[in-house]
Amino acid sequence: LNPGSAESQNNLGVLYFKQNKFSEALECFQKSVAINPKQADAYNNIGAVYIHQGKGSEAIPALQKSIAIDPGQENAYGNLGKAYVDQGRASEAIKMLQKALGRKADAPDIHYYLGLAYEATGEAIKAISHFKKFLELEPNAAESSQVRAWLSELQKKN
Repeated sequence: LNPGSAESQNNLGVLYFKQNKFSEALECFQKSVAINPKQADAYNNIGAVYIHQGKGSEAIPALQKSIAIDPGQENAYGNLGKAYVDQGRASEAIKMLQKALGRKADAPDIHYYLGLAYEATGEAIKAISHFKKFLELEPNAAESSQVRAWLSELQKKN
C-alpha cells in the first residue's frame, strides 16, 4: 500500500466500507480525492458512505462531482438516485435511477428505490412493477417482507 497513492487510499477505503467501518472508509476516500481531485470512484464512495450513514444531503454533492468527472460512473447514478429518494426528491431520483437501470437492468437495489420513488410521486403502477422486479431478483433480502406489505397495499388501491 502506497499511502501517497489516490488509488491505494480508495482501495483501502473500499475494504473498510465492506467491513462497515464507515468513518475509516470516509477518511480514506477523502484522502484519495485530496491526492487526486479527479478520482471519480472515490467521490462515488464518499457518497455511498454518507448514504449508509443516513446523510443523503451530504452524499449528493459528492455523487454529482463523481458524475461530472466521469459520466460513465454507473454506480454514482444509482447512489445519487438513492440519496434523492432519502431526501424526498422523488422526481430527481427517478431520472438518476432510470439512468442507472439502463446500465444495470438487474440491479435489485435500483428497482427497490425506483419503487419508492414512483410510490412517492403517486405512480402506483410503476411502483408495483419495480417492487415486483425487486422481489424477483432478491426474494430473501432484508427488505423483502416490507416490500411485500407495500405491494399488497398498492395492489389493493389499484
